[in-house]
Amino acid sequence: SFLGSIPNLTIVAPKNAAALEKMLEFAVSFGKPIAMRFPRGTAYLGMIEQQEPLVYGKSEVLHEGSKVALLAVGSMVKHAEKVRELLQADHVDATVVNARFVKPLDEEMLSDIGRNHRYIITMEEGILTGGFGESVSHWYQENAPQMPFIRNIALPDKFIEHGSVEMLKKKYKID
Repeated sequence: SFLGSIPNLTIVAPKNAAALEKMLEFAVSFGKPIAMRFPRGTAYLGMIEQQEPLVYGKSEVLHEGSKVALLAVGSMVKHAEKVRELLQADHVDATVVNARFVKPLDEEMLSDIGRNHRYIITMEEGILTGGFGESVSHWYQENAPQMPFIRNIALPDKFIEHGSVEMLKKKYKID
């Protein structure tokens, strides 16, 4: 989260092991400062079949839905997929976006999502203060005449103790 305030720094977060490999290749050839949020624990091995080409500053829309959009970064993409399944059981078809870039934000995607969805949920494994969700909320405040309802799911602004990833996610209610 603290890196978000550094001008011209690109921040990426892979959703799984395959994306981690692609983002490392991208970072090596990028030629400008870039930071990568490595997943806590081990990289997720699922969702291999969903791999759009990595384009600078562009998100990956995994599912198109309506009313509700789940914007997730890094390891939280797999949780967004689970939330989508739970919502489908209640007859709510949610959009799931793998944001991929924490910075810069994919403004075209945010604009499209804002026009077509009433509820936006951001999901990240990092701290909210200075993080992806806060940046998304700020973008909508500045750019959306009728701002959608936004809920940011992230870690609290405090020192997080060590422990298993799943235990920490459960403790801080981001699972």
